[in-house]
Amino acid sequence: MITQLDHLQNEKCCSEQDDGDRPAPADLEKYLQERIVSEQLSVKEFHFTGRKILVAEDMAINREIAEEILKQTGAFTEFAEDGEICLKKIEAKPAGYYDLILMDIMMPNMDGMEAARRIRMLPDRAKAGIPIIAMTSNVSEKERNAALDAGMNAFTEKPIFVDRLFETIKEYLPKE
Repeated sequence: MITQLDHLQNEKCCSEQDDGDRPAPADLEKYLQERIVSEQLSVKEFHFTGRKILVAEDMAINREIAEEILKQTGAFTEFAEDGEICLKKIEAKPAGYYDLILMDIMMPNMDGMEAARRIRMLPDRAKAGIPIIAMTSNVSEKERNAALDAGMNAFTEKPIFVDRLFETIKEYLPKE
């Protein structure tokens, strides 16, 4: 089954915080539980327990969505708001600390393509070889090829199709 979550950015599905910027975290969690669990998404086949996934994403709502989706599988998530922060986090941690990166393509300061290129050039080959999955709403063949040419292992689209995302993560997570 495929679940799309793009409507969260535009639809008034949840109550909003006083500042009106985005859904309140508790409401977002409840909404996602209702949408994902009630639609009988089978997360039981996806066991990412204990795995650390670095999510490079500039939009706060998308980071919250990623966190809620990934915690269904037991994965731990950390976040980087742009490619520069993502690169710094990879450099600062020992090789193997992160198991995989979900990388937005379009971010401020350093985009996902440049971040992937720089990660692939790291002198520590274990860090340089971390699986990177591109995430973007631009699903053209040109964009896919550019992501792969930049050193990303795979490509997934936004809005998020949860089953496809989980299958892609499962394929690229290092085997334990």
